[in-house]
Amino acid sequence: MERCPICRAQLNGGDSCRRCRATLGAAQRTLARADHLERIALLAVALGSPATAVQLLARARLIHETPLRRSLHHRLAARAVDPDGL
Repeated sequence: MERCPICRAQLNGGDSCRRCRATLGAAQRTLARADHLERIALLAVALGSPATAVQLLARARLIHETPLRRSLHHRLAARAVDPDGL
């Protein structure tokens, strides 16, 4: 997380915002959960389970949308419909 979700101040890596003093632990754990789901999805692809990866990426996107997650999710979902789509 680069900016405080409350006041948008640049963060310095601490557990709280230097400007508004918001506690960031819960937000940081939530983002870490989305990152974890994305890594598990990539592992599922490597293990030949794209349907599982699609489900995991959908959950990760609900937590924290990123362009990479959106792209991977769309490509894998298309592959589920058309196996030669990648």
